Amino acid sequence: MPIDPMTGQYLPYASGTDEMPGLGMRLLENAPGITASIGFSSRRGSNTMLSGGYLRGDNKFGRPKTARDFVGSSSRRNAAMAANKQPFLKRAFANNNPLNPRNMFKYSDMSVFAGQSSGMYTPFAASGFLGERKFVKNALGMSDEAGSVLGPGLLSAISAGTRVDRMERKAAARRAQGKNVGRRLERRLAKSDKALGALGRVTGAAPGMSSIPSVNAGIKLGAGVSAGPSSFIGSAAPGRAASRVGGRAGAYASLLAGQGTQKAAGFVLGAAGSNMSYATGFAKEGADNAVKMFGQALGGRQRVAAKALKQGVLKTVGVRGTAQALMTKQGAQVLGARALGLAIPGLQVVAAASFMYDVGKMAGTAVKGSIDLAKDSIKSMQGSLYKPMFGMGYNDTEAAATSRARGVMAIQNSRLNARSMLGSEAGMMAAHFG
Repeated sequence: MPIDPMTGQYLPYASGTDEMPGLGMRLLENAPGITASIGFSSRRGSNTMLSGGYLRGDNKFGRPKTARDFVGSSSRRNAAMAANKQPFLKRAFANNNPLNPRNMFKYSDMSVFAGQSSGMYTPFAASGFLGERKFVKNALGMSDEAGSVLGPGLLSAISAGTRVDRMERKAAARRAQGKNVGRRLERRLAKSDKALGALGRVTGAAPGMSSIPSVNAGIKLGAGVSAGPSSFIGSAAPGRAASRVGGRAGAYASLLAGQGTQKAAGFVLGAAGSNMSYATGFAKEGADNAVKMFGQALGGRQRVAAKALKQGVLKTVGVRGTAQALMTKQGAQVLGARALGLAIPGLQVVAAASFMYDVGKMAGTAVKGSIDLAKDSIKSMQGSLYKPMFGMGYNDTEAAATSRARGVMAIQNSRLNARSMLGSEAGMMAAHFG
């Protein structure tokens, strides 16, 4: 415990008082919330889906799992690899190391979106647990499905689909005006094409999607997880030709791992008005359900519902029609999903900024705690060297001195009174006895 060098008295640690909690509690107090953490992680996933990870070369589109990803002896690593176990420690540290600034924006490679059966590391492992819950299956209309119906990357895919849809619309608007799409936008769309091909290989969801020769052959990422080249753009090649086709949002939903994930992503993106023309399977079913439910909310006008979701609800059906739809359960669900899908990219940016702010506060608290510990150590050492021999450096106060003075005066007065009384008694006895 530190000692005050001026008084020699013990001082409490700052970390032990009620007014200032300990370092651990202060770090926990500044820790990012669950909402900020989810937004930050899904934003990184969205960036990864749009252009691959931050590793170099083809590794950023899905680095295969090797025995070196496990910890322990060589035999233990080989046994874990043969058993298709998940290499958690090394992959988790590599993708969440705060000293690597690239982890603020992306994941290392596309393999983080592999399904649960692949044995690959994923920061979205909670999706597998939630996908086994009965209420989740009932909500998705898949109660009879065995195992988990969810896979990693749902919010990331919704964000990536919304963002790439905006890029496609921007490119189409430029072409309609007779302008060049622009090299930067073309490069971004071409990266999205390649990332989509890699996503299909990683998740094993490539069957059913049309293939293009420009995407390399599949890379084996885990036991039973490999697929041939795939994409959503038919015979069009990446770049200028591919940017004329569109429909990448539907491909992101269709290539996710987990049937429930595909269905949920298709529903949200369909409600948000994204181009779902290349959606397949459960993603197409989810998108069709969004249009169907909104048509029911509008009194069975399916064509009007499809047009409204693509071109704008208020613009198509007006305020009265929108209010009418909101009064129904189906309309409220679709419009709520539409608002979520359109807002997720912006909310992810806010959440990422909040996350980094909280992490910065935690780092500042840790540094301040180290400085305070050093100060306490110096004070304690000085107090041990310079404390007084007696009294531990007692400091008097004016109130204490006044109280002592009054006490001394009272004692003196009592002594004088005692002497006077004794003198009077002595005189009386002498007069009586002579």
